[in-house]
Amino acid sequence: MFLKNKSKIILFILLIMFFIPACQFLNNTNNATEPKNNFQGIVSLEENLTGLYEQLNQGIVSINVFTETSIGSGSGFVIDKEGHIATNLHVVQDALEIHVSFPSGIKTRAEIIGEDSDSDIAIIKVDISEDDLIPLPLGDSDDLKVGQFVVAI
Repeated sequence: MFLKNKSKIILFILLIMFFIPACQFLNNTNNATEPKNNFQGIVSLEENLTGLYEQLNQGIVSINVFTETSIGSGSGFVIDKEGHIATNLHVVQDALEIHVSFPSGIKTRAEIIGEDSDSDIAIIKVDISEDDLIPLPLGDSDDLKVGQFVVAI
């Protein structure tokens, strides 16, 4: 499941990188310098997205879940230095055991401390040094305007 989610994320990023600049190119075909500008725009967008991922990937975790009848996996992200991690409830629901793997190589167990079935959100907690936790900044949807880009990692 984790690999499927990772594939969807990569596909989403690729769509953003190529579809939007291509649309801009099609809308501006009368300008002879446009292909060069569009290429530069694609490169710039790509650099921004890869830079953003490189900045944030240390706060993204892999989650393996063991239930009575199955083994599952998913992802989550660190939200604070106390060890709280946000994930989807369907990833950890009915878990007998939850294992969290960090990009640094650290692996530890976690426990569910909060859940909201209406929004499919769960908060799990790990007990590791705060020096090993890299929280991701959360955006505020009230600050967004229609048409602005958002990135989900």
